[in-house]
Amino acid sequence: MTENQQARQKLQDELRKLFQFDVSDLDFGIYRILNRKKDQIEQFIEKDLLDAIKEGLKEYQQQDASQLDAIKQQIIENLSDDAFDKQGKLVKYENTRLGKDYLEAFEKAGKEEIGADTEKKIYNDLFTFFSRYYDNGDFLSKRRISTRDSKYAVPYNGEEVLLHWANKDQYYIKSGEQFTSFKFDLDGSDKSVWFKVAQAETEKDNVKEEEARSFVLRPQNPIEVDGDELTLWFEYRPLAHEEEARWLNLYKKVENPRKTVDRSVLCIAYNEFVLNEVGKEWRVLLSRIPINKDRSILYQKLNHYTGKNTTDYFIHKNLKSFLERELEYYLKNEVIRVDDVIADQSQQAMEVALTRAKVVRHIGQEIIAFLSQIENFQKKLFEKRKFVVDTHYCFTLDMVPEEVYDTILENDEQLQSWEELYAMEKWGGELEWDGEWTIPFMKEHPYMMVDTRFFDEDFKYRLLESFENLTDEVEGLMINSENFQALNLLRSKYQNKIRCTYIDPPYNTGQDGFNYKDNYQHSSWLSFLNDRFLLGRKLNMKEGVFLASIDDNEVNRFRSLLQEYLGEDGFLGSFVWKRRITSSLAQSWLSTDHEYVLVYSKDASAVNILGDEKDKSKYSRVDKDDRKYASMPLTVGMNRYQRPNQWYALIDPKSGSEYWPPKNRVWCYYPPTMEEKIENDYIIWPDDFPDSRMTAPRLKAYEDEAQRDRKPVSTWIGEVSQKENDDNITQLKSGRNEEGTKWLNKLFTRAETVYPKPVSLLKTLVGQFAYLDHDIILDYYAGSGTTGHAILELNKKDGIKRKYILLEFGDFFEEILVNRLKKIVFSNNWKEGIPQDKEGQSHAFKYHFLESYEDALNNIDFKNPEDTQLVMEFDDYMLHYMLDFETEGVSATLLKEEAFDTPFDYQLNIQRGHGSPQSETVDMVETFHYLIGLWVQTLRKYEHQDRKYVVSKGQIRDEDAIEEVCIIWRKTKNLNLEEEAEWIQETILDNQTFDRIYINGLNKVKNAEPTELIFREKMFEELS
Repeated sequence: MTENQQARQKLQDELRKLFQFDVSDLDFGIYRILNRKKDQIEQFIEKDLLDAIKEGLKEYQQQDASQLDAIKQQIIENLSDDAFDKQGKLVKYENTRLGKDYLEAFEKAGKEEIGADTEKKIYNDLFTFFSRYYDNGDFLSKRRISTRDSKYAVPYNGEEVLLHWANKDQYYIKSGEQFTSFKFDLDGSDKSVWFKVAQAETEKDNVKEEEARSFVLRPQNPIEVDGDELTLWFEYRPLAHEEEARWLNLYKKVENPRKTVDRSVLCIAYNEFVLNEVGKEWRVLLSRIPINKDRSILYQKLNHYTGKNTTDYFIHKNLKSFLERELEYYLKNEVIRVDDVIADQSQQAMEVALTRAKVVRHIGQEIIAFLSQIENFQKKLFEKRKFVVDTHYCFTLDMVPEEVYDTILENDEQLQSWEELYAMEKWGGELEWDGEWTIPFMKEHPYMMVDTRFFDEDFKYRLLESFENLTDEVEGLMINSENFQALNLLRSKYQNKIRCTYIDPPYNTGQDGFNYKDNYQHSSWLSFLNDRFLLGRKLNMKEGVFLASIDDNEVNRFRSLLQEYLGEDGFLGSFVWKRRITSSLAQSWLSTDHEYVLVYSKDASAVNILGDEKDKSKYSRVDKDDRKYASMPLTVGMNRYQRPNQWYALIDPKSGSEYWPPKNRVWCYYPPTMEEKIENDYIIWPDDFPDSRMTAPRLKAYEDEAQRDRKPVSTWIGEVSQKENDDNITQLKSGRNEEGTKWLNKLFTRAETVYPKPVSLLKTLVGQFAYLDHDIILDYYAGSGTTGHAILELNKKDGIKRKYILLEFGDFFEEILVNRLKKIVFSNNWKEGIPQDKEGQSHAFKYHFLESYEDALNNIDFKNPEDTQLVMEFDDYMLHYMLDFETEGVSATLLKEEAFDTPFDYQLNIQRGHGSPQSETVDMVETFHYLIGLWVQTLRKYEHQDRKYVVSKGQIRDEDAIEEVCIIWRKTKNLNLEEEAEWIQETILDNQTFDRIYINGLNKVKNAEPTELIFREKMFEELS
């Protein structure tokens, strides 16, 4: 193989890595999509690029021929026309300057040395550029300052202070969903297999955290069999040296020898290990080879699981712009090397360098275009607002019309849910249940919550019809979704509407479940927080606050991030919370017992903090004008050397008595201010009260002049108030971390390991910043629902109707978060999962499940090849348009054409929990509410022309206007549009005035707008 062929092969191998050929056996997400186009991509790498390079190199040959002709013409004109023989060979003047130039050019043109050498350089230039910026599936900013300096340059626009991190211009997409357990059933049996991740317990000295991490089979008891379930236990960490040797040796027994361990090696080794360890029945089932595969079902699932968890961390927000900008810099800095051109000093050297750079730029731009098409397609799916898959409402029985009680009593699922949720078989004391469900019993327990999840659609709409303003009645919203996707869906409705945002994000300790790209722990975390914060910030009102719990691991980086967007003026302060009792078991001499709660706002000056009401009993004295005042000290705790201008003699103007400040204190005011106070009778003199024990002047503090009637809030959060400060400051109170766990143990007999914050901490924080009716509190790392719990307690205590929005992606969403709030609504007094009373509160909330980014990828389909034949002939089709064109109209996540013809039957394949994706009907009605930002007041179901109509009425509440909106959904086939229009006018619109009326499909209703246009526009609206 020649040097050129070697350089070309190296470039092609690198491009195959860029296009993910090294993981082409993965069958999910973007890999499944790339596998569909693998042949086209291979042709692009193997043929199209080579053709383009060859085409570019022709320019060299044309330059050589042109240069040869030019020198020949100069020789003829300046020397003699007989200098060449009939074959064009120079026969005279060989030793002249022109003669030597001609011979050199003739030799180069004949040997094509320039073209061959430059071809190799072009391959190497392209390889160097793309290999530098590509890192295991992602593109990172690594601009070299120069070829002689290994340092990187950082993009800088002249800011006074710049916060930069490696993935700043990328979306972090790795979600907690992927690191959960994974289950699959074995065909032809009742058996199933689980993959689960255990906490790593390997000695820290044996592995280095900066090393690449892998899914490592747990050293002790990696295989557990319990009846028809087999569980493989993994740890996610770097491999120990002896483990690496062990698995590599096992791999070598079944495959060709390898020197290093990677994910595929481990999967093959694990497959061999498990098949050798399990019994015959399990071995037969696990070793079956699926159709069109060449390895066992166990290997396929291992490969899927480990691949899904260790790939795809980022999506670039503008890969094309980024790589093209970096390519220009690379060309000027490393391809056209000025020093080399200067050293050569020939016109030809400059021309060769420029032509080489042109070819590198042209080919580089083609590669960038293809890569960007793939990246932009992923970005489009990630930014796309996701479908609401389902919607459920929960109402306490006192809010439910009595006429539907009989229907409730007939629903065994609801009754069984109550029995389990409220542990009714264990009731005692105040609570009694004889095992019989009756209407009187339901009336006696008004705070049990009816969940529409257990009922059919007819019951749901019968229930909703009893409410004339759902927006006011439903005080809670919970969404089971990755928080970026949920925030993105909420932005039209809640922009500038949130009073208080509280988050408790992963602290990035390395042990808290946060997934980060190897060697990019802090950068991954900043990208993760950055994009979610930017979305959340849009929801906060100007006078709203952003509260974030954080510890010492990332507090400085997080503050820098918040400062970048909210500025110094947005910082209100930082609470310090003592989260635990100092431990003698601390690993260092410093026991870290505290955490922070950062407080920011869009406009800190607009934020009102509640504080505690001041004790006005101290204003017990009355002056001659009947004004109440308090006697306050006239000195402050500084000495005469610290405040020399406040150290002076104070003379009573009536008695002439002279007073000096006590030791280590000075007067409150400078002399001019003090003179004003004396003149206006603000000083209390001892001589005026000879019978008192008063020995020094004091200050009259008038009640009507107090700057505020509430105390400012201390940034120290403790359990016990500091009594000496009670008159001047509000001391917030909170329990320790263990309070949060204790609460879950009271509510659930077997709670998930989620490490919640104490309810008291959230109550004290939220109570200070959200204290008005209808204030909305958002928590987009909701965990077990502590924020919602705290708000329920606050509302019950002070009667304020705060609202909450909780976003959580965890599998425990329904089991813990939703059920926790149902329990607290029923009673706030629990012990070992059993309520101790029924003194709850009237309440309603709704909860959703959203399509995920992974779901979006898994719902991509391609048009039939015959439908794309014509467009494939267009130039640049494959580089720029292939994915968008071939998926449009046929992919469920991108809205198929029939979506609006049968809106109640539109389906996507949805992944829930640990199983395989299943086809589910999505909620087009609720999705559209969020897309346009509708505050729903009524939601009704009608029947007309043998079909269902769903009608929502409500408002779009922008800052400068409120629009009244009516939305009508129905199946569109075989409609009598004239009859329908008349019925809608009489029955639905009913002389009401609406600013906008939306109807799906064709219609003849006056002033109605098609739902389709705004639906598509809002769903695919780019993030700014």
